[in-house]
Amino acid sequence: RVRLCQENAEKDNQFRKNQKVIDEDLHRTYSEMNIFRFGNKLYQPLRNVLLAYSLLRPDLGYVQGMSYVAGSLLLHYGSELETLTIFANVMNREDMLFNFYSFDMDKVNIVFHIFMRMMKEKLPRLHQIFVETGISCSIFLFEWVVAVYSNIFQLDLSSRIWDSFFYYGDFFILKAALAICYCLEAQANMLSFENIVL
Repeated sequence: RVRLCQENAEKDNQFRKNQKVIDEDLHRTYSEMNIFRFGNKLYQPLRNVLLAYSLLRPDLGYVQGMSYVAGSLLLHYGSELETLTIFANVMNREDMLFNFYSFDMDKVNIVFHIFMRMMKEKLPRLHQIFVETGISCSIFLFEWVVAVYSNIFQLDLSSRIWDSFFYYGDFFILKAALAICYCLEAQANMLSFENIVL
């Protein structure tokens, strides 16, 4: 049955597209650790989890950033089946993460708006720089959310963010972004926000 399912899947154009993007993405996942590269210990398990999820939810398929989420879970749980189960449960909740992965831009833009309101209230100097330069929080916030910060922090720190995200819920993702921006506001006397981001 497994072989038949795989053969049928490989005839599907969307599955093949997902497979191609997954294969391109794997070597970038926690690249400093080097364990998700081809031939290394967790390459095939992570690939299996992502391919299985793309079959489970063909409407969503695979979206860049998912490899960090699944990879983080795989590092903590080890088992492919357990990782797939948890990953599917995380992804299938119709929450902030799902909205970002499904590119529901009406809901994503609401998140951006909420974040800018929070920034205006808590970090007025940095908010003013955003307004004056015409920069949108979407240039960094989208990427931070889809990987739940696993793409910008090392595992020890991103794991702590993950713990808080699971405990407190979606809002913690925005609180973490605000905390990062709080650190950046101290450098707000630099020439431009682009320099701060870099």
